[in-house]
Amino acid sequence: IPDDEKKDDKGYTIGSFFWDTWWYLGSLALGAVMLALFRPFMVDVAGNITGATIRTLGLGVLFLICLPIAAIAVALTLIGVPAAVLIALLWLLLLYLADIFTGLAIGNWLLGRLRKGSAPRPFLSLALGLLVVTVLCALPWIGWVLGSIISALAMGGFFVAAYNARSRAQSVTG
Repeated sequence: IPDDEKKDDKGYTIGSFFWDTWWYLGSLALGAVMLALFRPFMVDVAGNITGATIRTLGLGVLFLICLPIAAIAVALTLIGVPAAVLIALLWLLLLYLADIFTGLAIGNWLLGRLRKGSAPRPFLSLALGLLVVTVLCALPWIGWVLGSIISALAMGGFFVAAYNARSRAQSVTG
């Protein structure tokens, strides 16, 4: 085979394994901090993902696609550049946190199936769910599709939980 026709893809390497392990441990640490600080919100996001999966996925796909488009549209108006930067940063932050939110939901679901009658422990759910997410996203050929679904689920769950929190706050204050 000529050199120009050889594939650059060498498959899953030891470097990939170390990167995935590092990413898993970083996400686990951040997820533990988020659980300590924002447990009710995190549980609400995970509940939205597992409780209304299709609705959450649909909203997530909408936000996954529309937030960058909105950021570009707002940036076209010169005075909207700061708002566009904030929208883009929110989008990127949610993409980064997607593994944590979806991992918690998957872990809750799996542990709920294994331990019927008892509530799953959040940190254990997070650790198990993140492991599943990491393995799914590392799969060849379909890992990027599964990663996109995971991101969409997390975005949908986040925005539904944020809307619910806002509605609860408004009902208390007004």
